[in-house]
Amino acid sequence: MNPPVHSRNRGGLAYWALHYQEASFHRPGLRFSDYAPALYLGISGFVALPDSPFEFLLPKLSLRYPSVRGVSALPWKSAIPVIWSAWERMSRIDRQIRH
Repeated sequence: MNPPVHSRNRGGLAYWALHYQEASFHRPGLRFSDYAPALYLGISGFVALPDSPFEFLLPKLSLRYPSVRGVSALPWKSAIPVIWSAWERMSRIDRQIRH
């Protein structure tokens, strides 16, 4: 039995707000608000183009990052693994839903 479509929400910002400190990208001293813009890009990038490989989206996301970064302490290079984590989680959830 497939999980309901709303299960995709398990990969959203609410999930990350609770679990970012457990993620491999987390660094002491950084708050959720530092990660939120990068997480948002990973999630929204997947939602916009779910069948595109991450490598295809990354250049587009790099252009968007300055406009969503706000006061985040994460420079672009540090944001990439955060974006990847959010994108990959959404991809995993989507595969579970489809199968």
